[in-house]
Amino acid sequence: TTASGVTCLHSLRLTDFLISGHGNGLVAFWAINTESYDDVTQLGGVQLIGCINGLALNEDDRMLVVAVGREARLGRWSVNKQAKNSLVVY
Repeated sequence: TTASGVTCLHSLRLTDFLISGHGNGLVAFWAINTESYDDVTQLGGVQLIGCINGLALNEDDRMLVVAVGREARLGRWSVNKQAKNSLVVY
């Protein structure tokens, strides 16, 4: 089995928007409650095959680049043999 914990985070500057990458291949999109900062709401997500090792947005925040690997970037606890080390662009 593959780990499903959060492996990376990315936030958009000056917004309430957060992106999280997970060990099970999920890229999730979140909205932060800016009145209390104690609540987040999942807006959606994309399921990929592999472990999400990195997230980046281009300068105008219109393109998301996701680094996907067979295993976690900082450890080799489990290897997903179906996954390929790759970059996925949205």
